[in-house]
Amino acid sequence: MDDSRLLAEARKGYAYEKNPLVSVCIPTFNRGKLLAERTIPSVLRQTYRNFEIVIVGDGCTDDTAKRLRALGDSRIRFHNFKKRSSYPADPLERWCVAGVPPLNAAIDMSLGRWIAPMGDDDEFLPNHIEALLRFAQKNDLELAYGAADAEGEPESWKRIGEYPPKQGQITDSAVMYRSELRCFKYDEECWRTRTPSDWALFSRMIRAGVRVGFLDMVITRHHFSKRRPLKQMRRHLELQEIERLRREIEEYKEREKRYRPARRLYDALTNPVDAARKIKKRIMKRAPRGI
Repeated sequence: MDDSRLLAEARKGYAYEKNPLVSVCIPTFNRGKLLAERTIPSVLRQTYRNFEIVIVGDGCTDDTAKRLRALGDSRIRFHNFKKRSSYPADPLERWCVAGVPPLNAAIDMSLGRWIAPMGDDDEFLPNHIEALLRFAQKNDLELAYGAADAEGEPESWKRIGEYPPKQGQITDSAVMYRSELRCFKYDEECWRTRTPSDWALFSRMIRAGVRVGFLDMVITRHHFSKRRPLKQMRRHLELQEIERLRREIEEYKEREKRYRPARRLYDALTNPVDAARKIKKRIMKRAPRGI
């Protein structure tokens, strides 16, 4: 089934609730301390209270389960894979897809009407869920996203998020979408094109026709991670920018070629004397010498 038909089928299941259950879905691997001390507390501090937290471990071998149980909140559910998922050896390719299998599993296990993905080292601001949910409801959106404070390097923060959405300016920890769209899965093969899994999913949704809106306010903090291959990421982004500029130049050349005859006609009509001189000059250049 193509994506537009997939979306049409998903829309048949829509139901409106003023205060629906929101599922915060978190994939994780051996970050029990971070989860218990930063990530989960930021969700528990939300101004919107009707939520659940679904965490799936990618074969965690640390004390994640024990730390989550110690939080003593019945809204937290944890499931751990028996072994870690298989990922590419290349650092950039691995980063593009790491955490996708447990995130897809968490989404499948979720019970909410809305899904809010979250990185296991990120932090929601207190109004994250409420702001995105009300914005989506008010504007009849199927996917809403906001801005994030992103820590590219230790203690170096910048704001990301803009409209229309594009790679590098939308992160899954700043997104909320209708749970009926769970039929659109995070792609476990996105590493083959070196496309980050969040952008692979959201760009696919956009192409299918999902109604998307941008809330122009910071709602999450995207923390620095040593697991990110920064050198390879920077080089990859540089190559992407070079390729984008190359395509723009080619498109410009093609437009110039296509519109050149029309421009000559326009010049002839608006300035016939000058156009006649140019034509005469071209004729004289082509004419045999001696004429």
